[in-house]
Amino acid sequence: EIIGTYELFYHIDGNMRAKAWKLFLGCPTDVSKELYSSICQDEPKLFDTKIKDDAFRTFKGNADFWGKVTEDSIVRVLNALSFDFGYVQGMNVL
Repeated sequence: EIIGTYELFYHIDGNMRAKAWKLFLGCPTDVSKELYSSICQDEPKLFDTKIKDDAFRTFKGNADFWGKVTEDSIVRVLNALSFDFGYVQGMNVL
């Protein structure tokens, strides 16, 4: 049976989830916390408005998901990813 991305990552141990996402997205796995933080702080964030418009729709109605993830964290991660990959509507569910 083929399972969706959300189901797959739901079953990955929390300690490995960040590395799994990086592998899934084709990102380097050795990005330091410092580099990630600096990317999150860079201004201007080219896709910030689009990301904020999409973030609240991520798994809308899934109380389990929203019990573990904040909208701010989704916006922060997507802004960091958009630094290298750009952003298109729908990336928030990846």
